[in-house]
Amino acid sequence: MQRTLRWTRRAFHYAGDVHTGVWIAESIGGIALVGGILRLLRDHIDWVVLAALFAVALLIRWASKQSTPSSAKDAPQLLIRTKPGKGGTTVFIGDGQSPILNVSLGSLTWGKEQRPLGMPTDIRVIEAKGRELRDLEVEEHPSHICGLADFMDRANRSGAFGSATVTVSYEDSRGGKFSRLFTLVIQSDESIVWTPGPVRRQDGNAVASAGSRA
Repeated sequence: MQRTLRWTRRAFHYAGDVHTGVWIAESIGGIALVGGILRLLRDHIDWVVLAALFAVALLIRWASKQSTPSSAKDAPQLLIRTKPGKGGTTVFIGDGQSPILNVSLGSLTWGKEQRPLGMPTDIRVIEAKGRELRDLEVEEHPSHICGLADFMDRANRSGAFGSATVTVSYEDSRGGKFSRLFTLVIQSDESIVWTPGPVRRQDGNAVASAGSRA
């Protein structure tokens, strides 16, 4: 605020200088047309300065909005669910007003254990309110890859774990980087419930509530 007031005082100081310069130029101009233009400029210089200040203020406000990280209001909400069956397809849902870009999966983690989790093709874009389907794969061993539902069903039956977690990273259309931790629980029909945690910016701050289940 103080900086704005200082700029305003300086602008009117310059306007006073312009008044003086215009008066001098008018006095020695000697050309009627030039004199008329100079008088018009002198009579309206204060309004010109105010209009210029207003335009600059709007430009600064616009620039600050462009550089401000995405907030809770516009952070894209990624939801996920896996359909029933050992070969069940996983559905990635863009539950927000803006598209989700460059989805990346972290490892499937339980206790002190983890396994790489991947998909055959990357998800580059999920349109707002749109969906993308992928068959997720777990690298059970370096030489063996299996479907996510199959892996979790066998692990659940053997008592290895009842739930696991996956951190999913993605971006928004403004370049903001986000992540969301999901807790995975397999159901009796071999569907998988992905319960979402808060959406977090790359700096680790939560910017949105957990939302609802997909």
